[in-house]
Amino acid sequence: MIGLPGLPRRRLAARRAEATKLYEAAERGDAEAVSRLLQSVPVDATADDSQRTALHAAAQAGHTDVMQLLLDAGADADLADEEENTALILAAAGGSCAALDLLLSAGADIDAADAAGCTATVAAAAMGHPEAVSFLLERGAAVNGSGSGRRQTPLMAACGDGHSDIVELLLQRGADVHAVDHTGRSALMYTAWRGSLPCVAALLAAGAPVNVADHETGVTALIMAAMEGHSQIAGQLLAAGAEADAERVDGRTALWIAAAHGHLEIVRSCIERGADVNHAEHEANTPPLLIACRGGHAQVAALLMEHGADVHAIDQYGRTALIYAAGSGNASIVSALIERGVDVHHEDINGACALILATNGNHCHLVAPLLEAGANPNCRDSWGCSALYFAATAGDAEAVQRLVLHGALCTPNDDGQTPLHFASQEGRLDVVNLLLSGPSGQEMVNAQDGTGCTALYMAVGRKQVAVAERLLEAGADPCLPSIGGETPVMMASQRGLADLLPRLVAAGGAAALAMRGGRLMGCPLHFAAEHAPLDTVRFLVTAAPEAAAVRDANGLLPVHFALMRGRTAVARCLLELGQLPQPAQPLLQALAQAHKPALMPIVAARVPLSPAEWQLIPPRCPGLSAALPAVLARSAAEAALLAARLPAAERARARCAALSLARAQREVSGGYTIKPR
Repeated sequence: MIGLPGLPRRRLAARRAEATKLYEAAERGDAEAVSRLLQSVPVDATADDSQRTALHAAAQAGHTDVMQLLLDAGADADLADEEENTALILAAAGGSCAALDLLLSAGADIDAADAAGCTATVAAAAMGHPEAVSFLLERGAAVNGSGSGRRQTPLMAACGDGHSDIVELLLQRGADVHAVDHTGRSALMYTAWRGSLPCVAALLAAGAPVNVADHETGVTALIMAAMEGHSQIAGQLLAAGAEADAERVDGRTALWIAAAHGHLEIVRSCIERGADVNHAEHEANTPPLLIACRGGHAQVAALLMEHGADVHAIDQYGRTALIYAAGSGNASIVSALIERGVDVHHEDINGACALILATNGNHCHLVAPLLEAGANPNCRDSWGCSALYFAATAGDAEAVQRLVLHGALCTPNDDGQTPLHFASQEGRLDVVNLLLSGPSGQEMVNAQDGTGCTALYMAVGRKQVAVAERLLEAGADPCLPSIGGETPVMMASQRGLADLLPRLVAAGGAAALAMRGGRLMGCPLHFAAEHAPLDTVRFLVTAAPEAAAVRDANGLLPVHFALMRGRTAVARCLLELGQLPQPAQPLLQALAQAHKPALMPIVAARVPLSPAEWQLIPPRCPGLSAALPAVLARSAAEAALLAARLPAAERARARCAALSLARAQREVSGGYTIKPR
C-alpha cells in the first residue's frame, strides 16, 4: 500500500503542537497539565527551533513543583537550547535559589556557559540577584568563571549594570579586579561606562588598575567616563592616578572627548591633572578648542583658552576655532576669539571664511561683529558664493543690507547664479526688494544662470507668487527660456499658478503662450494639460485657442496629455474651447484608446469629419445626437452619417429633426420664417 504523501510532516507538526502545550503549561506553572501531557509527550521535547524544553521554561519562571515533575520524569538537567543556555543559567537569570538548588541536586553543571560565555553566576550578577549569586558561590561556582565567548566575569556583569551590592559580595569572595574580557575591558571600564559611583569606589578600594586600555580602540576607564559624561567618576579615576592624556587609537583623549560633548567639569578635571589642551586627534589634526567651538560649547572653549589653548590652530580642513565658532553660531566664542586677535580673513580648504560659515549656517547675527572686525564681505568659497548669497537665502534683510553697505558685490557665482536667484527661490520678498533697489538690481533681474534659469523662473518653480509678481514689476521677462527651453510661463502652467499666469501672459504678450520648449518641445498648454488645475487650463486655452492644436516633438496635442493622465474634465475643456486639428482621425483614435467615447460628439460638432472618421465613432455613442444641429448646419451628408451611428429609435427622431431643421434653414435663407401659431 502506498503511504499518504506528507504524512511525516503532519506527524512532526502534531508532535510540535503537543510539545508547545507542554512548554506553555510549564511556563505558567500548571503542574496538573504538565503531569497529564507527560503521559504522551517526551519530557525533553522541543516546541520550536529555539530548542527550549519544558524544563527551561519552568526553570526561568521558578516553578519548582513543575521542575520536580519534569526531573522525576527524566528531564536532562544540562540540556542546552539553541543559544546553549541550560536550565541552570535560565534559573539564575530568574533569581530563584530554590530552582537553582533543585537543578544542582539533579546534577546540573554549575559552571556551564552559553554561547556568549555567560555562566549561571554571570547571569545572576547581570540581572541583579545577590541571593542567587551568593547561593551559587556557596555551592562551588567559580567566582571568576567565564566561558570561552566574551570571557565576561560575574564582576564585570555586575559592574556593567551598576549592582553595587553584588560587586561588594564578589570582591569579598575574591573576584579578580585585573581580569579583562575578550576585548581587553576590565570591570572598572564596565562601571565607568555605566556610571555607578559606588561600584567605582569599591573597585578602586580593591586595587583595580585605572589605566587598562582595551585591545580594539584603546579606550580606558577615564575615556569611558568622558564619553558618557560621568564627571564625578572621571574625577575619581583621575584622583586614583588615571592618565589624563591617555588616548584612543584615533588620538582622542578624555579631554578631547569631553570638549566635543561640552562636559565642562570633565574638561576642568583633566586640565587640573595636567592634560594637554592642544593635543590633536589623528584623523583631522583637530585640537580640543576647535572641536569645542564646532559644538558651540562656550564655557568649555573659554576654559581651554584660559589654560593656553592655541587660538590660531588649524586642522587639516584648513579650519580655525573662529571658523568653527561662526559655523556653530555662538556669538560669545566669536567675540572672545576676535579679542584674542585671530585672523578673521582665514579661509578653509574650500575657500570659506568665518563670515561665509556664519551665514551659511543661518547665523546672520554674527555678520555685524565679523564685519566690524574687518572680515572681507566679498570672500568667496570654491563655488563662488559669498556671504551675501547665504544671507539672501536665509532671508535676513538686515544682514543683506549690512553686507551691501560694506561693499558686498552681487556678481554671479560659478554656476551663474546671483543673490537674487537665491532669495527668489526661497521666497525672501524683503531681500528681493533690497536687491532690486540696489545698484545691481537691473543687472540681476533677467540674469540667467548656467542652466538658463532666471530669478523669475526659480520663483515660479518654487511657487513663490509674491516674489514672482515683484520681479515682474521690476521688468523680469517671462519668456526667457532655460537651456531646456522651458519659460516661466510654462513653469507656471505646469505648477497650476492660475493667479499668476495672467500677470505673466500680460508681461510676455502673445509670444508667451506660443513659445515651445522643454524636453518634448511643448507649449504652456501641454504642461498645464498634464499637471495644472482646470481653471489654469481654461485660462490658457481661452487666451490662446490655437495652442490646443499645437503638437509637441512626438506629435502629441495638449489633449493627449490630459487623456494619458485620465483628466477627463481637462480634456473636455480643451476640446470645447480650443482649436481642433484637421484631419480629426488621430484625435478620435486617441479618444478611443483612452476609452472616452463620450467626448467624441464634441469633435463631431466642431470639425468636419470624413466618412472614414465617422466610422471611428462607435454606434450608440453617448451624447452623439446632441451634435446633430451643429453637424446639420455644416453638412446634410454628415448629418446622415451621424444618424447612422444612432440607435434605431433615436435614428428616426434624428431624421425628423434633421428634416425640420433643414426646412427651417431653407425658409430663413428664403427670407421668411414660419411663425408659431
